[in-house]
Amino acid sequence: MAGCPGRTRVRLAAFIGLSAILHLLTGYGSDPFGLDAPRFDRPAAGMELRATLATGRAPAAPDESADAAAATAPATASSPPRAGGGSTSSTPAETGSRLPVPDKWHLASEVDVRAEPITSVALRYPENLRGEPVAGVVRLRLFIDEGGVVRKLQIAASEPAGVFDDAARSAWQEVRFSPARRNGTAVKSQKLIEVTYQPGMP
Repeated sequence: MAGCPGRTRVRLAAFIGLSAILHLLTGYGSDPFGLDAPRFDRPAAGMELRATLATGRAPAAPDESADAAAATAPATASSPPRAGGGSTSSTPAETGSRLPVPDKWHLASEVDVRAEPITSVALRYPENLRGEPVAGVVRLRLFIDEGGVVRKLQIAASEPAGVFDDAARSAWQEVRFSPARRNGTAVKSQKLIEVTYQPGMP
């Protein structure tokens, strides 16, 4: 051992150099052996995770998008068709907001052939007025469908008011008609009937 002073000095110098390098690396926060390196399979205690959104328009909140849809739906449904006769697809807002078309009951002036009764009419004087000499007139509006069936009746006028209304309704409710026709097709129509009641009626 005393005969190898040169080797001892070389080893000592190497050890001192290695120690200095390790101290330098530790001082700058490097960990050459990976002992203190963070592991990515689970976040370290106290580590904050932050994220940023990509540039672009932020999505609207649920209540804002619902309000926007409700505000634009009526305008979309009432938009006129495109010029030029191009076909347009209907959206749910358009089809859902359309109101049903009401039935058209044609007036006598709007048909080519008027509805006429094809069964007899049993006009009877009300039993509760038999002992009183009361006369009266009822104007009755009938609504007759394409099959000649009376669908509803309205009292247009009566004199004395309300005295003969029920009798007139009962008489005309079950009467069948040949339906009115417009351009050769049976259509719904209105017909105004005037009924006169006299005490001598059956």
